[in-house]
Amino acid sequence: MLLPHATVAGHLTSPMVDRILVSAESETSTTLDRELESALAGTPGVTVQTARAFTQASEEATEQFVWLEAMALGVITGFAGIAAANTLVMVTFERLREVSMLRLIGMNPRRLRRVVRLEALTVVLAGLGIGIAIALIILRPLVLAATGASFPYLPPELMAVIAAGTLMVGLAATMLPLRRLLRVRAIDGVTRRA
Repeated sequence: MLLPHATVAGHLTSPMVDRILVSAESETSTTLDRELESALAGTPGVTVQTARAFTQASEEATEQFVWLEAMALGVITGFAGIAAANTLVMVTFERLREVSMLRLIGMNPRRLRRVVRLEALTVVLAGLGIGIAIALIILRPLVLAATGASFPYLPPELMAVIAAGTLMVGLAATMLPLRRLLRVRAIDGVTRRA
């Protein structure tokens, strides 16, 4: 039984209702809470919460989900970073003959490092751009359906950290193997593989 000033809102047409929201004028809300608790006392799995308790429980559940989501994103990013770095290292080591030939025709190591650094920057920036475009294409419908926003939101600070981390991994995975390739004598590097 509801009080005359109470309003009920919920998905009453669905077969499985997970919550029903009841609102009342402030002076009748405590009476309504007591009446609802007594009416639903024998129903298993049903609880009566105030608006404040419901909001607090929702915020706690959201906070736990955010941490879980951040950890999952960190693991996925870590694996992707390792895979990308491994690929860049292997590709750089495969260029021993090319690096040795460039050194034999007169390119000094400093200029060679600069060329390889520019190549790595180009690859990393292209990868970031393509990755962002693919993420927007895939996530846009999901975000639109879930929140109504046109595009997913990523804090600018986090985006800067991701871009800087990607840049550092790309440069390190290219320049460190190049340093090792430059230790090989150019004449020996032309005839053997890394």
